Amino acid sequence: MRPPRDPNVRAPLPPEPRRRPPARRFGSAASLSILTALLPGLVGCTATGIHRTHSLRLHGGTHFPAEDVVEELSTGSGDDTTWGAEYVYSPARERIGVEVGAFQSFSDGEGGNTLSGFGLGEAEVEKKLNEMHVGLNYPFARIGGLETEVGLGLAYLDTTVDTEISGSGELSFQDEGFGAYAKASAMAPISDAVGVGLDVRFLAPFDEFEDTQDGVTFDANLRQLQVTLFLALSW
Repeated sequence: MRPPRDPNVRAPLPPEPRRRPPARRFGSAASLSILTALLPGLVGCTATGIHRTHSLRLHGGTHFPAEDVVEELSTGSGDDTTWGAEYVYSPARERIGVEVGAFQSFSDGEGGNTLSGFGLGEAEVEKKLNEMHVGLNYPFARIGGLETEVGLGLAYLDTTVDTEISGSGELSFQDEGFGAYAKASAMAPISDAVGVGLDVRFLAPFDEFEDTQDGVTFDANLRQLQVTLFLALSW
């Protein structure tokens, strides 16, 4: 038998249950603070500012003027595209390097014709300008995270202009020669090996385009401004 309980002795209290610490919650402000603290490190990992000696660039864009691009023959408001590839060797920032490349500018559409001896009226005109160039390249010091540079060089140009007028047949003009170009570009690095940029260049043949077909002479000055975006792969 259990001994009788002494009324003057208090029974021991049961142990308190262990409480789990409250879960840590990250609000938007805390998350933003963490991202802000990590962002400089992330950017530093992807674009440390290391100058790469070699760069292969793939270009795509347009050229101007977009209409009446060949004077007496107008391509109207058709397609005006420029694309190409370029290799740049740059030993260091603020030092002269070398660049070589090949571009093609293409225009086609329905325009007008005022060629003497060929008849007037609406015409389907296609112009194709193939360009190979070599020049000097000068990269500036990095400006606000952007790689900027200018270039100047010589280009070999091979141009064809095809036109067809209803009731007057077809004519194809072709000419080739040399010219000069000047460019300026800016690139934003995505990583130490990849970047995207904007390239603006002016191309000027030394001589006017001129050819005679079936007694019809066509000549024009094919100067043009090329504006392209490019993807750069550097190493």
